[in-house]
Amino acid sequence: MAPTKNKKVMPDTWMLGILIAFILFNLFLVIYSIYINNLYAIKGQVAFIVLGIALYFLRVKLNLSKLTFFILLAGFLLHVSHVLGDFYRHSPIIVPWDYVTHIVPFIGFSLLLFNLQKERMDHKKIFCFRNFLLFITLFLAVSGIGVLIEVGEYAGYALLGVKDGALLFGGGDFDTIVVTSDVVSEIDKRGGGWYDAMGDLLLNSYTTFLTLLVLFGNHFYQYRKHRKRR
Repeated sequence: MAPTKNKKVMPDTWMLGILIAFILFNLFLVIYSIYINNLYAIKGQVAFIVLGIALYFLRVKLNLSKLTFFILLAGFLLHVSHVLGDFYRHSPIIVPWDYVTHIVPFIGFSLLLFNLQKERMDHKKIFCFRNFLLFITLFLAVSGIGVLIEVGEYAGYALLGVKDGALLFGGGDFDTIVVTSDVVSEIDKRGGGWYDAMGDLLLNSYTTFLTLLVLFGNHFYQYRKHRKRR
């Protein structure tokens, strides 16, 4: 038999539209960051543009749904939108901004990995060892993304110092005070970056655990409902 050719991946209009809007908003943030002379923020904005484009082109291999793609890009935008105001210290919504920038992306990460592995579920019985092991594996995998992020942040501000930025100790890392070199000793007394990092890891874990519970329950329910109709 002749080898089958790989099918050409057709553009997804909705996902492409989401990506274009994402890129345009990030470019606006780049221009605004230049205007306010926050040049360090541009690195994060450009990095997220590259990541968004990579996710789009890998959407088939990653089994990305439109909802997952939207939530992930929304989470990235929330993270870099703090340049529009002092959101980490004065959140524009009732929920602290640092919470939002962790909750939304980790809902997205949970959806991403769940959609990749959901066919491994035992659909005959939800409460079984196989599903328990899959749940724990996904929980640890998604939580591991958060661990890598926090390790990267720690390495960044340990090497680069005290200042607002993605890999520095500043806004979003200790929200109760304005971080300058004059208050580093006070930060150390109150737990320093470790205090914030552990809080972030707990929030990531709570979000991941609850999201996976909902996804497992909904998937099992929808599967059984579909089987009964047949």
